[in-house]
Amino acid sequence: MTLIITELSPFGIVMVGDTAQTVDSLNADRTIGERAFFGLIKVIPVPKLNAGLAYWGWTKMPPNDEDHGVWMDWWLRDLVDKRQADYNTLEDLAKLLETELRIHVPRLTEPELVLMPTGDGGIHLAGFVEAGKDMLPCFWHIHNGRSQRLPDKQIDPCIVNANCDCPPIKLEEEASYITRNGDIEAYVGFFERHLRGYTQELSDELGILVPFPTLGSRAEYWSAQIRFISALYEASGVMEEGTLRRMIKGIGDQVTTLTIVPTGIVSYFTR
Repeated sequence: MTLIITELSPFGIVMVGDTAQTVDSLNADRTIGERAFFGLIKVIPVPKLNAGLAYWGWTKMPPNDEDHGVWMDWWLRDLVDKRQADYNTLEDLAKLLETELRIHVPRLTEPELVLMPTGDGGIHLAGFVEAGKDMLPCFWHIHNGRSQRLPDKQIDPCIVNANCDCPPIKLEEEASYITRNGDIEAYVGFFERHLRGYTQELSDELGILVPFPTLGSRAEYWSAQIRFISALYEASGVMEEGTLRRMIKGIGDQVTTLTIVPTGIVSYFTR
């Protein structure tokens, strides 16, 4: 499973992602169960554009080819490095990814689209675009499935499409634009219903501002949320067919963080 978060704010761009992969494995009793492995890098810098990529869903390219596919982080790094002559802007790279992914990602069937209406994988692309005298943050989402941000856009949801979900935008004060993908049900439920209200109470009643208004603090805030969900899963169990079993720590273990401002990439690390 995966959890990636991209935020555009007045302070810059933050992209964070976990490093887990969940696979089917043979148990000692000869049954098949899930097991989590760690070490995938799901956030990739794009030095030529001072931008970043983050992926969800697909772990290898071509998808579903566990024996012969190339790991997605390696595939993206290779494309970013070797295809530099083919892109000079965020839109160029978004369209390049769309073209390549349409070659490698099988078309969704209608039943698959019903089960996965927003698709089975995708890539966040975020960076800054020159707009007059300003450099403004911009966000592309390259994925199959229907677009939640652009519901009126005429696309074929069964194939991969490059969608400019957030054109270059000037964000003021506390405004931000956030996109989250992967295993987000538990995450969104907790942080939208509980943490957001609690941080507002801290601000109103005690004057405590969370996060502190800097790019680095916002990056720590989002990565801390991923670590919290990872620990929550590790401490939880699930009832299946009348049997209680421990949950797989499908989100974790370390978190990769990328921060970007108009003048370039500020930080990139996994810890």
